[in-house]
Amino acid sequence: MKVSEYLKANPIVPSEYPNIHLDTYAYCNASCIFCGYSDMTMKKGRMSRGLLNHILDDIALWDTPTKEIVPIHYGEFFLNPDWLYVLECIQGKLPRTKIAIPTNGSLLDDSKIDRLVRIRTLHYLSFSVYGFFDETYERLTGLSPDAIGRIEHAITRIRQLRPDIHIAVGATFHPPFITDYETRLLLRKWHPYVQCHIVIGNSQMNKDFMKDYPSEIPCISIFLSFIVLWDGRVCLCCYDPNGEIIVGDVKRERLLDIWQGELVRKYQNIHAAGKRDMIPLCRTCSFACP
Repeated sequence: MKVSEYLKANPIVPSEYPNIHLDTYAYCNASCIFCGYSDMTMKKGRMSRGLLNHILDDIALWDTPTKEIVPIHYGEFFLNPDWLYVLECIQGKLPRTKIAIPTNGSLLDDSKIDRLVRIRTLHYLSFSVYGFFDETYERLTGLSPDAIGRIEHAITRIRQLRPDIHIAVGATFHPPFITDYETRLLLRKWHPYVQCHIVIGNSQMNKDFMKDYPSEIPCISIFLSFIVLWDGRVCLCCYDPNGEIIVGDVKRERLLDIWQGELVRKYQNIHAAGKRDMIPLCRTCSFACP
């Protein structure tokens, strides 16, 4: 079956109410070699409390609450001095919305964990690990291998205090980064938490590959969610560290108006037609429909 035939038989319908990623803190203490953060040229900053509350108040007016909020974009959430305030605001204003947090786990101690598990709407935590051996972990993340022990301790403690929280351990099985043998060790150590992260988006390896083998398959993410950057601009793609595709600004527009606007629909229609290579950012990314 050709891609065009598949897309015609399986059309993608945009979500009426998108999931939201909030770029509350655009700084990270890691330097993962396949992450776009290392090449970020966009000005970094911290979302103000006023803007955070403005966004959450806007979402609270929706007829149907957004299903999920991710309170971080390319930064490390627990590096933000305001991390607990952010979670308490989301929980208080959007009590029916689930919170998902990706983290490298290097800053989680018992004090933070005790406060974290009190957020009842927290439902998902993903820890970036990637390597089994200390040398691999340090090479891939730029962090001290001591963080691995903190991640193990955090998972054990969270499982005891909040067994309802879904926990994942991020890994990549790409041969340029990790051997097949180490992959097996990684799976054995972190089973059943391992979630494979495909090297996509801003990885140079991925860009080089996609130049020769461009994808026609739409990206599911732009039909389900979008990102509010720390300064209020709205970014369509979660693999866009430099805000190449800006579709609005929450300081001047309502989020649903942006989501339902012509600019977002234009990009969605390009993808739905199997022509994502018309968009420079999407041409070198392999993220697609599940």
